[in-house]
Amino acid sequence: MTPETWKKLQTAIDEALSLDADARADFVARAGAEDAEIGRALENMLAAHAASDEVLREPIAAGARRLDEKDVDPWIGKQLGAFNITRRIASGGMGAVFLAARADRQFEQRVAIKIMGAQMLSRDAIARFRTERQILANLSHRYIAGLIDGGTTDEGLPYLVMEYVVGVPIDRYCDDKRLSIRRRLRLFQKVCEAVDYAHRNLIVHRDLKPNNILVDEAGNPKLLDFGIAKLLDQQTAMHTMAVTREGTRAMTPEYASPEQVRGEPVSVASDVYSLGTLLYKILSGRMPFAAAGAMPDSLARAIIEQEPSRPSDALTRPAEWKSGSSSDSEVSALRSTSTPKLRGTLSGDLDNIVLAALRKDPERRYPSAIAFSEDIENFLAHRPVNARSDSLFYRGAKFVRRNAAVLGVATVVLILGMLSVAQIIAQRDRAELAANQAHQVSNFLTKLFENASPFASKGEIVSAVDLLEEGTREIEQLSDQPELQAELYRVMGESFSMLGNYGEAIPALERSRALHENNGNADTLDYADTLQQLGEAQRLAGDLDEAETNTRRSLAIRQKILGTPDSLVAFTIGRLGNIYYQKRDRETARDTLERALTMKRELGEEDDAEFADILGNLGITLDSLGEYDQAETVIEAAIELSLAHEGEMHPNTIVRISNLGLVYMRQGRLEEAVRQFERCLVASRKVWPANHPSVARNVRNLASAQKQLGNFSESITLYREAVEMARAHSGERSVPYVRSLRGLGGTLMDLGQYEEAERTFQIALAIILGLNGEDDYDAALLRILLGQSLIDQRRFAEAEPLLRAGLRQQDKLGNSTRLAARRELAMSLSGQGKSSEADTVFAEIVTEMEKLVGPDNASLAEFLLQAAGHARRSGDIDEALALAGRALTIAREKMPPGNWVAAGIMAEYGRCLLAADRESEARRYLAAAHRDMLATFGESDPRVRELGELSLQ
Repeated sequence: MTPETWKKLQTAIDEALSLDADARADFVARAGAEDAEIGRALENMLAAHAASDEVLREPIAAGARRLDEKDVDPWIGKQLGAFNITRRIASGGMGAVFLAARADRQFEQRVAIKIMGAQMLSRDAIARFRTERQILANLSHRYIAGLIDGGTTDEGLPYLVMEYVVGVPIDRYCDDKRLSIRRRLRLFQKVCEAVDYAHRNLIVHRDLKPNNILVDEAGNPKLLDFGIAKLLDQQTAMHTMAVTREGTRAMTPEYASPEQVRGEPVSVASDVYSLGTLLYKILSGRMPFAAAGAMPDSLARAIIEQEPSRPSDALTRPAEWKSGSSSDSEVSALRSTSTPKLRGTLSGDLDNIVLAALRKDPERRYPSAIAFSEDIENFLAHRPVNARSDSLFYRGAKFVRRNAAVLGVATVVLILGMLSVAQIIAQRDRAELAANQAHQVSNFLTKLFENASPFASKGEIVSAVDLLEEGTREIEQLSDQPELQAELYRVMGESFSMLGNYGEAIPALERSRALHENNGNADTLDYADTLQQLGEAQRLAGDLDEAETNTRRSLAIRQKILGTPDSLVAFTIGRLGNIYYQKRDRETARDTLERALTMKRELGEEDDAEFADILGNLGITLDSLGEYDQAETVIEAAIELSLAHEGEMHPNTIVRISNLGLVYMRQGRLEEAVRQFERCLVASRKVWPANHPSVARNVRNLASAQKQLGNFSESITLYREAVEMARAHSGERSVPYVRSLRGLGGTLMDLGQYEEAERTFQIALAIILGLNGEDDYDAALLRILLGQSLIDQRRFAEAEPLLRAGLRQQDKLGNSTRLAARRELAMSLSGQGKSSEADTVFAEIVTEMEKLVGPDNASLAEFLLQAAGHARRSGDIDEALALAGRALTIAREKMPPGNWVAAGIMAEYGRCLLAADRESEARRYLAAAHRDMLATFGESDPRVRELGELSLQ
C-alpha cells in the first residue's frame, strides 16, 4: 500500500467511525466501489476496531451484546421505568432504539427508547450519551423530539426515553409528496425555527442531515439525534467552541462545514452551513460536492477548497456530477414542475440564498438559522433578499414589485428611481444595448432627478407627480429602444396608479401595451405584466369592462407560459375575482376567488401575503352576500396573515381591518366598528398622501359608524371632510365625490334635514348619470336614498317611481341593500294607502332579512320597526304590538343604551300601546324615547317635539 493510499485509508477510518451502522455500511460500499483496495482494507480495520476494546467492556458486555441478537431479542417485553418495550426500531453506532408503550395504561403513549450499546461504552461515549440526555432535557419545542425520561438498565446500560416520531426523512418526504419549491421552503423554515431554538438554548446540533429530521403526516418536522451536539459557552454562544477531542470529528461528512472537516472549533454558523447543504439537496435533488465522490479526502478537499455551483446549475451538470440515479426530468417532476421552470425558480435569489449559507468563512454566512429563514421569507414575499449585493437598483425593483397598494409621495419618488434603474439595467442587459444607449439611460435618470434638486427647484416643492410627468417626457427620447420604452412606461403607469392618479396611469400603461404589440412581444410575461397592471388601474378607476378584458388576456398568457397550478396564475385569478365583485356579480366573484385560493392551497401557499390578499377579498364578497359570520371569520384570518407578512402599517392590512369594521356594522356592533375605523384612519393618514381616495374611504366609513351610533356632529364633520378630499383629489365630476355626497346626504336625512338631504342626493345623482349613465350601481343607490328622503317628507307617491327605478338594478345591489330598498318601497305603498300590496312586501322582506342575518340581529330590528308602523296605520294593532315588541327586545340586547335607533323603536312601541288603549304603559315608553331623542337631536328637532307632546297627552 502506497503512502498516499495509506493516508486515504486513515481519513476514511476516521469518517467511518463517526457514522452509525447503516450510514457506515453505505460509506464503506461507496468507498469500495471507488477503490477496491481501500474498500477491503477499510472493512478489515473496522472489524478489528470493533473487537479492540472487548476486554475493557467485559464487566457489562454480557448484557450489552444482547442488543445485537436479532433472532431472539431479550429486550422485547422488558420494562424500563414506566414503559414496556414492544419492538426494535433500529440499531446503530450509539446502540439500539426500541418502540415502547406505557406499562401502567393510565393513558395511551408510545415512546422511543434509546439504549447505549456495548461498543459505545468508552469514557467519551458515555459522557456524550449523558450530554445528549442533558441537552434534550433542556429543549422543549414543537419541532424537536423531546426527552421524556432516562435511566440505567439492570445491566448498567444508560437509556433515554424520547418522543416517538412517526415520519420519514425530510428529503424523502418532499419527494414522496411531490412538494413544490415554495412548499419545500415553508417546511425548511420550520426546521430553521427548531435549530434557532436550540441555538438560543446554547446548543449546536452538529449533525443536521435528512435522517435526523423526520416529517410526520401533518407536514411538521421533528429534529432528532442530539447525540453529537455540544453545549455552547454562554459568553461565546454565537461564536465558537472547541471540538470534543483532537482528531475526533463528530459529523456526517456530506453535510459538514469546512471548519468541522478541518477539526476546528464550531459555532452556530456550522449548523447554518449544514442547513444550507440540506436546502441545496431539497431544492435541486443534488449535493453541492457530489462530483468529489465518496472518498473522504476528496470530499473533504472539495468542502474546504471548492466553491459549490449554483443549485440551478446542478440540473445541467454532467451525469458523473449527479448523486443518485434521478434524471433532471425526474427531479423536476418530484417538485411538480418541469426542468426549465425549476431552473428558472432556483436561478437568482434562491441560488444566492443557498450559496450564502455555504460560504467558506463562517463570518460571512447567515448569522443565525432564523436570519436564514427570514431571507427565505423575503424571497417568498417578493422582497429583496440579503444574500446578494445591497444595491439600490435591486432593492428598488423588489420593493415596487411586491407592493400592490398605494405608498406615500416621498416613498414613491424613491421607488421610482430605484425601480427605473433596475428595469433599465435588466432591459439593457437582455438587449445588450450599446454604449450610447447606456448613456441615454444615464441621461434619463440624471434629468429626472435634477428637477427634484433644490438647486433646480429653487424652493418650489417638486411632487412625485411632477417627477413622474418629467420622466414620461424623457421616455419619449428613447424611441429607438422600444422594449426599454415599454418597460419604462409600465413603471411610470404603475407609479401613477400607486398615487391614485389613474388619469395618468392608464395612458402610460396603454402606451406600454402598444409598444409590446407593435414589436411582436404580445405573447411574453412582460406583456402580461403590463396587461394586468393596466387592468388593475382600470378597475380602480371604475372602468370595469376594460379591466376585465385586460386581466383575462393577462391570465391567458400566464396560464399558457407558466401552466397551472402556479402562484402568478392564482394571483391573476384573484384579481379577476375583485373585478367581478366591483361589477356586483358577487356569486361569480366568490367562485373565482375560491378557485384562486384552491390553487394556492394546491401549491402549499396558504401562509403568504398573496393568500391573505385573495382571502381578504373573499371576505368582503361574503359580506356583500349577507354571510356576515363567515365573512368575519375569513377577514380575521386574512388580517392575521397580513399582520404576519406585511405589518400593521401596510396598506393591505389597513384595508382589511377597515373591511372587518364594515362587517361589524352589518352585525350591529357599532362601537367595535368605530374602534376599527379610527385605528384605520390614523394609519391611513400616515401611509397615503393627503386627499388620497383610500384615506377618504376610511373617513366615510368612520362617519357612517358614528352616525349610526348617534354621534351626528362627528359624522357631519367627517362627511364634509370626505367631500372636500374627493373634490381636491378627483374633482366634482368623479365617483369618489358622488359617494362622499351620498354619505353626507344620508346623515342630513337622519338629522331630519330632509330638504337639504334631497338637494344633496339630486346633485350626486345628476353627476353619476352624466358619468356612468342610467344602468349604474351608484345611480341605483342614489335613487333609493332620494326616494327615502321623499318618504320622510311624506311625499309617498313621488318616492315610488324612484324606488322602483333603483330596484331595477337589484342584481347589482348587496342583499341587505336590496332588502332595505324594498323596505322603503313598502313604506311608500303604505303611505299611499296601498295596504294590501304593502302587507305582502313587508311580510316578504322581514322573512328574507331574518334568514339573512338571523332572528336577533340589530339590522332586523329596523325592518320590524317599519312593518310595525304599517300594521298600526292599517289597524292591525295586535300584529303591530308583536312586531314592535320584538324589535324592542333586539334593540335592548344589541344596541348601546340611549341609541337613537333604539329610541325610535321605543317610540313606535309606545304608539302601538296608545293604539291599543294601554295609555299608562305607552306614556312610559314615549317618555323614555323622548329623553334619548332629545339628547341626540336637541329640542328643536320636530321628531323630538312630537314625542314630547305624545308623552304628555
